[in-house]
Amino acid sequence: MGSDNGFVPDAGEIAKVLDEYNDPWELLNYARGIDMSARPPLLQGWIKLVQARDPAEKDSLLQSGREVFRY
Repeated sequence: MGSDNGFVPDAGEIAKVLDEYNDPWELLNYARGIDMSARPPLLQGWIKLVQARDPAEKDSLLQSGREVFRY
């Protein structure tokens, strides 16, 4: 299950993460470690990374993303 540990990165940190992470699994793991309220800005970048994957992996990522982003 996702974490609401209270860590809320600032906008600069979010932008840096979106620029640096090229693997949707890594971005998902990063999102798990931050407060739920800070996760929405990561969602669009994560979806773009997921779109580049093959269909079977997309399904797995989307399933895992439900837990983290609660969509």
